[in-house]
Amino acid sequence: MAERRNTIQQEIVAQTLRQMHDHPTADAIYIEICNKHSSISRATVFRILNRMAEEGRILRISNAGGGDRFDYEIEKHYHVQCKKCGRISNVSMKKFPALEEEIECSYGYRIIGHTLLFEGICEECDKSVVENDTDAADC
Repeated sequence: MAERRNTIQQEIVAQTLRQMHDHPTADAIYIEICNKHSSISRATVFRILNRMAEEGRILRISNAGGGDRFDYEIEKHYHVQCKKCGRISNVSMKKFPALEEEIECSYGYRIIGHTLLFEGICEECDKSVVENDTDAADC
């Protein structure tokens, strides 16, 4: 495959995603870019994001309830998503290599990766977590 050159548009998309820590949709990234660089088209932003995800330079988080989300952090990690507002946050925790090996042995797949998305309600959406949940104080 021919080497792709790093265009100014690609750098703007990458820098914008790097600065957005909320796992934005392609539309949100485009809106953020459009505020500073109105000459970059929506199609260009979407094309660059898709190419970066295909090349493994960013993560694409499939979101059944809406548009895919993007994450600049490509190291293996997990996510938690609020079922009310849709916000996605990174979760740092121990990985599960034994689970991948077990699946490979039991089902005959060569595992090349996995995703894990926890679902819940964030504190902003559920203010009662702190007031009503006795376990919340244990966090």
